[in-house]
Amino acid sequence: MPSPKLWIVLGVGLLVSLLFGFYNDIRAYFILDHHDVLQGAEGAPEISVLLHVTPPPAPAQTPLETVSSSRLPLFDEDDASLPQREVSDIPIEGQSVEEEIVEKEENGYSKFEGNPKFDAGFQRVKREFLEELEAVNRDVASERAPEKQTPPRETVSPAPKSAPEVPTSAGADMALSTPQPAALPVKWGPFSADKPVPKLDANGALLDDGIRYGRFDEDTLDDETFNQALRRGALKELPVVLVVTSYAWPPAFPLDWIKRQPWPAFVSTKVAGKGIHSEPWGNVGQEDATYFHFITKFYDDLPERMVFLHGHNKAWHQEAYLMDYLLRNACFDEHEYMSMNAFPATRSPKGNQKSVNEWKIIKKYWKPLGQGRLGPLPTNGMREKCCAQFMVHRTRVLKHPKSFYELQRNEMTDPKKSYKREMKKMGVHVGFDLVLFYESIWHVMWGEKPWLDDSKYGVCIDKDIERIAPTIKNKVPTRCMQKVIHCPQPLCQESPTCSQALEEAKTVRGKG
Repeated sequence: MPSPKLWIVLGVGLLVSLLFGFYNDIRAYFILDHHDVLQGAEGAPEISVLLHVTPPPAPAQTPLETVSSSRLPLFDEDDASLPQREVSDIPIEGQSVEEEIVEKEENGYSKFEGNPKFDAGFQRVKREFLEELEAVNRDVASERAPEKQTPPRETVSPAPKSAPEVPTSAGADMALSTPQPAALPVKWGPFSADKPVPKLDANGALLDDGIRYGRFDEDTLDDETFNQALRRGALKELPVVLVVTSYAWPPAFPLDWIKRQPWPAFVSTKVAGKGIHSEPWGNVGQEDATYFHFITKFYDDLPERMVFLHGHNKAWHQEAYLMDYLLRNACFDEHEYMSMNAFPATRSPKGNQKSVNEWKIIKKYWKPLGQGRLGPLPTNGMREKCCAQFMVHRTRVLKHPKSFYELQRNEMTDPKKSYKREMKKMGVHVGFDLVLFYESIWHVMWGEKPWLDDSKYGVCIDKDIERIAPTIKNKVPTRCMQKVIHCPQPLCQESPTCSQALEEAKTVRGKG
């Protein structure tokens, strides 16, 4: 017969085994079952919870990803209209559920034998967990209550093929909705000082992404609106983008005027070291290399309208029109093509000697570079505003294949050619001849008639509609833009730098 001490040892061992079995059952019921709910276990009821996390450190930015250094918070935490997203776990005092359990096990909460704190500690953990879960569900229910909103003015109509990525910023708390819509229509929301963050409607569709207009950095050449659209693959949703050529550093023409107009800009420079803005071939090809470079680079994601510009605010071929003034009042919605110059130019086989020489160059390159896509060579010549600044709609650009523009780009980026503007070298320097060729035929390339009369732009002694003062210095009626710049752009009021320039224009004319 076993000794009494052996019976005591066996009894204590059996008791400890039973207690450990009960503990595992209790733990599985009160904690693991609830954790399965959070993990989406099959047959578990749906419970919506919030997640406040700190995203991992942002990777080093490449030139493509560079945006303005001033980051905006993603969401307004006080905005109760934002729906929430179900997530996989819930943090307790800054930790995940798994981390909380592991820490408590290491501190002795799960070591029953000889641990008098087990009962009180276990019950406290369970109570805290369930109280927080109940509070979260109550908050989610109140946050999902619909709130009446007046959607901002829609500036674009087509929806993107896929949902755009909402830009992130380090340290920002996120509150999203589930299920995520298959496609969120991007509507480039207006600037608003009290709404600098993305806004969603009741269905989770993006109403206002919080992107502010007028944020152009002269040092980096970055435009915040353009860069954010580029990173999200949403360039084609931008209604208008300026494509500005520049050379030398500091730029030969100051670019501060970009801040005094409402549209986002992509500046392409001949200077190295500016990331995506630097042209790999350097200072060759004049503006033509820049224009073809942009088209070939973004051919599959072109903005709705592109305004190709030299980089100066004032030039002789603009007459007295400053470029920022033209852009604040341009009637882009009424046209698929329009010049941004005021000075008309004629190239004809029957004109003066200069015009005849230019016509010979046009005739020389019409077929080899036109590739049969420009139509027959006009017999009476061509007429349009001079000097290669214009707006063109995406549909006009896409009428030609990408290979067509690659051919033109290669012609204008040959370091062996001289593209310097020297009228005495006309017919001698192939590079300069090509500059004259493209300057003459841009409007034909974009589907306009070879000979454009004054009916498109007007015949007038124009008035500055912002100051009600004369605009044309030499008062030549054919150097008029009146019919295409009578549409003050409301976006100018939503850009702080543009609206400030508008106020200043009422009293004084800028120097350009």
